[in-house]
Amino acid sequence: MNAGKFKHLLKLYKNGLSTPGEKADLESWLDSVSESGEWDWTQDEKRLSNQRLKEKIDDEIQRREAGNNSRWWFSVAASLFLFISIGLLFRNLKSMQNIIHSAKYTEVSAAPGEVKKIYLGDGSVVYLNGGSRVKYPEKFNHQKREFFLQTGEAYFDIAHKENEPFIVYAGKSRTQVLGTAFNVRFYNFLEDIKITVARGKVAVSERHKSRSSKPVFLNPNEQVVLDKKTGKLLQTQVNYKDVTGWLEGKIQLNNETLKNAAGMIEVIYNVKIRFLDEHIKAIRLTGIFDRTDDLKEILFAICKANKLNYVFKNGDILINRRQ
Repeated sequence: MNAGKFKHLLKLYKNGLSTPGEKADLESWLDSVSESGEWDWTQDEKRLSNQRLKEKIDDEIQRREAGNNSRWWFSVAASLFLFISIGLLFRNLKSMQNIIHSAKYTEVSAAPGEVKKIYLGDGSVVYLNGGSRVKYPEKFNHQKREFFLQTGEAYFDIAHKENEPFIVYAGKSRTQVLGTAFNVRFYNFLEDIKITVARGKVAVSERHKSRSSKPVFLNPNEQVVLDKKTGKLLQTQVNYKDVTGWLEGKIQLNNETLKNAAGMIEVIYNVKIRFLDEHIKAIRLTGIFDRTDDLKEILFAICKANKLNYVFKNGDILINRRQ
């Protein structure tokens, strides 16, 4: 919200002309601004506030009517609240903007087939699966710790901090915790985002959710699947070890489509897979392989079980139905 719009909404609020929506917008923005921390008044501001308050009280004394004392005191209290809000807000707005825009971020990527370990300054540890890319502040502030999974898969083991929630953003998903361990899978080629809890508890919601929507709370061995297109959240029971096998060098396919399986193979082996028949992308697969397995052995096993063939051509892998 810019300063012009804020002044306009504040004037309406002060004169009792705000609609419910305008009032809610103003109060919501004031709440978000106040999260930056405690504010101290300067001596000049204290003198100015006392002067302004005295003027308002004197004006009310001259205009009030007998028998309306309670109404007068309410007006004085409201004027004081509004004036303090204005003073605190505009005094700190510029410094807050400077803090926001001056934040420096670290970006880390994991190469295809690599599992990378990241140690964060708060004591948390993050593991990145191959083909993943993340971004996070060089230093977390004292209100919240934010982490951005831009693509890929990551396992988070978060250090507990009572008043500093750890928030992971991955596409349309927002996962918030205080201290726990969980897995987030968000590859760009996949149609959904999966968040799975290994320890503790997390709250998952749409990143740009409406006020009426509620987060989904997950306990250990629970997973939520967020559809990228619809934003719909589906909660299920799983064994988290079936999801985090990649930490031990496993390639686990749990009722995955052949399209998704091909995408995982691409980021692990740094190859390109193409389908000569689009319909076979929907074939479902379940199985487990080692990252050390030869790529040809994995392709042979998948194709043998589903009556498919594969060939290498011009550096790509072509998969088609068996003739």
